[in-house]
Amino acid sequence: MTTSATRQPPRVIPRGRPRGLPKVMVPVKMTLEQRTRFKVACAEEGVSYADLVDKLLDEREAKRQRQQRQQAHPLHRPATSPFAGASE
Repeated sequence: MTTSATRQPPRVIPRGRPRGLPKVMVPVKMTLEQRTRFKVACAEEGVSYADLVDKLLDEREAKRQRQQRQQAHPLHRPATSPFAGASE
């Protein structure tokens, strides 16, 4: 007598690093000094080259948003005091 067991397919173990969003290589020409500064900055921050670029872009966008919020609305006109010339 044979026992019928359900047959399961072999487990597939993914190889390599997990896939995320597709990455695009961006070649950047820089001097040897700039490359050294870039590598040192990455090491100091403890991040990869791509992560440092991403961090710098995030900081730049946040700075621009702060500047834009601080800018007065073009239609805003400060109220003028009726007593502006009364001190004389």
